[in-house]
Amino acid sequence: MSNQIKMRTGQRTHGFTFRTHLLALFGYLLLSIALTWPLTRYWATAYVGNFEEATRNSWNMWWVRHALAHGQNPFWTDMLYFPEGLQLYVQPITISNTFLTLPVYELFGLAAAHNTAVLLAFALTGYGGFLLVRAFVPGVAIPFLCGAMLTAAPFHMVQFEINHLNLLTIQWLPLYFLALYGLERGGEATRRRGDFRLQVTGYSGRSSPPRSVGRPGGIAHYHLSPITCHLKTHRRILASSFLAVAMFVLVTLTDWYWALFCGIATAVWCSLRLVCTHERGPLFRRYLLFGGGVLLCLSPLLLGIIRFREQVPTVDMNASVMWQGYIRGFSGDALGIFFPTIYHPLWGTTAREWLQQTAPNYSPSGWYIAAGWVLLACAAVGMWYYGRAHWQLLVVAGVMWVLSLGPSLRVVGVDTGIPLPYVWLQHIEMLSTARKPSHFAIVSIVLLTIFAGLGLQRLTQVVAPRYRSGFLLGVAALAAFELWPALPLEPHVFERHPVFAQIRQRPGVVADLPLEWRESGRALRNQFVHEQPLVAGYVSRRPDYPILRYQPLLHQLGHMRSWPAADIVPVSSETLQAMQCHTPVRHVVLRKDAEITGSRESLQATLTMLNGGPLLPSYEDVVYVWYELPLFDDQCQPFVYLGQGWYDVEQNDGLIWRWASADNDLWLVNPFAEPIIAHMTMTTEGFQTARAVEVWQDDRRIAAWEVARARRLYQWLVHLPPGTHRLQVWAATGWDAVTEREVSMAVMDLRIQDYTVLKAED
Repeated sequence: MSNQIKMRTGQRTHGFTFRTHLLALFGYLLLSIALTWPLTRYWATAYVGNFEEATRNSWNMWWVRHALAHGQNPFWTDMLYFPEGLQLYVQPITISNTFLTLPVYELFGLAAAHNTAVLLAFALTGYGGFLLVRAFVPGVAIPFLCGAMLTAAPFHMVQFEINHLNLLTIQWLPLYFLALYGLERGGEATRRRGDFRLQVTGYSGRSSPPRSVGRPGGIAHYHLSPITCHLKTHRRILASSFLAVAMFVLVTLTDWYWALFCGIATAVWCSLRLVCTHERGPLFRRYLLFGGGVLLCLSPLLLGIIRFREQVPTVDMNASVMWQGYIRGFSGDALGIFFPTIYHPLWGTTAREWLQQTAPNYSPSGWYIAAGWVLLACAAVGMWYYGRAHWQLLVVAGVMWVLSLGPSLRVVGVDTGIPLPYVWLQHIEMLSTARKPSHFAIVSIVLLTIFAGLGLQRLTQVVAPRYRSGFLLGVAALAAFELWPALPLEPHVFERHPVFAQIRQRPGVVADLPLEWRESGRALRNQFVHEQPLVAGYVSRRPDYPILRYQPLLHQLGHMRSWPAADIVPVSSETLQAMQCHTPVRHVVLRKDAEITGSRESLQATLTMLNGGPLLPSYEDVVYVWYELPLFDDQCQPFVYLGQGWYDVEQNDGLIWRWASADNDLWLVNPFAEPIIAHMTMTTEGFQTARAVEVWQDDRRIAAWEVARARRLYQWLVHLPPGTHRLQVWAATGWDAVTEREVSMAVMDLRIQDYTVLKAED
């Protein structure tokens, strides 16, 4: 009977806990609906906020679902940047959101899935903050209020306005730090509880402790042997390690920014704990188990990055002035965490205009990291009273805040020139693409939420018990007054033009013009309808593909400009058809009212040369014109085109030439399934004197000669496996005082004279 009473009591307690969490989640869901209104009103039909970013987010979901349905690798796609394809390992595809919303996608469509991900980002961020604070502060009201202030913080709202779903999804950060805290304390707490149980039974080292001790009331209390206690401790350590690994993997699958930030914060935290503890061995083994689990789970991603390393965009910080500007513009201000909200209906517009001057020409999504004044005030109280007890958390938060300030200290927009530790990070090759140092501060704000909870707990202790509920309601009202946003968001609906439904029935690569050199998701939205590969596409980290800049066919289509009438590499109908055979663009679609850099006349001239005669549109209305190109499958042959290093075409008295620099690229394409031997010829003369020339392929010199001062023909052979290959022509240069440039030789003609296909028996 007594055991039944105990079981019922346990069930009642467990049920109450479950209801508490369910009610907290429901409360945060209601808050997310209110903060993002009118998003729920257009939940399944439209988008609010930045339409182009919403398109990119939706494309990520669309592609991951498409890849899973067809058994493809979701981190590499051939649907963008055809024919090279695009690695997505370092693109913010936020695959965690896709998995969370996949059932919604299947039932209600793409817009509903995207909008659900936004709502979940707000609701789960609040819930994550609730759980994290509750690990330090008992009760429900204070942790719930702190979670609400975290998810409604201004830095979070700016990501919603811009529709940066990857940066809006921060719920895994508080959940990860909660799991990391549990990894450290779980095993020790279990061991202490075990020791306590053995102590109260009077156990003093006998071969086995007493099985039970009677207590008034008839309830039997069972006690564990040392071996059982040891096993339970190991199980708890394994469980807490698994949870920490899972949370870090979810952080990484959301965005590499969060993985980087959590990785650095974890390194600082673990170092501090190992230095300060007396039990370094067990703690180090726990951290080692966690680190090994993370590396094992993320190994497919890391191996993919290594495999496609050449496609991963990296930046030379010393050479790129533009990228240095990005880093400075997207660095946090020393007072940025204290900035007022730019969404308040009373002072929001004025604050936005004033704060924009601290980082002119850069969007607030890159540098705005305001946490909210009420949250910071509560955190200040918590740090004052509990900072000494939790000083390691303060150190981690401080390190992340300093890193958020970027390479030099800036105060209210004034760059002091004082160097900061981020200078070391920005020169690490794989980190050079991270252009938003300010977001390091998000980790600081998440950790400050803990101190906000501790501060509120301290304040309620000095308030009379009968006034505590009113006090917390007053803090909540003050936070609501400060943080409630006034966002004039308009709905946006995907346009579904009938021409793309026709293209869907005729598979082939699509050149959706004008190509999206700017941040426009038009072609991605059209791809949702026709589901065909694109020549380019809007992505966050745009790849640098020479084929789009230098290959005559794709260059002329993409830029809508004609190639020079005469060039050292002849361009004719035959060469364009050979290029089209290798990169079979079948559909050219032009939106007439879009801003273009070229002209429709140049586009038609290219299509006429490719076709060998005029090519009439397959469809045309006031918005779009569609050309369906013939496929020249029987015109495949090797071809060559110039890359970087060559100067513009010059001519005089019917003679054409290009000056070469010291390092010049040639791109050779073998369209066949078998390797070939290509016979290359080049007519050239040296600048002023004879010049030494070398030709390199794959870090191997394949030809070398001395270009004479007089014009003559030079020849060499090159082995080409199937596909596209880069050759480098290195030559000794001299200074041309007339044009003020370094030149090596003048090339009048360059071509593949003939070739031999190597069969298997060869």
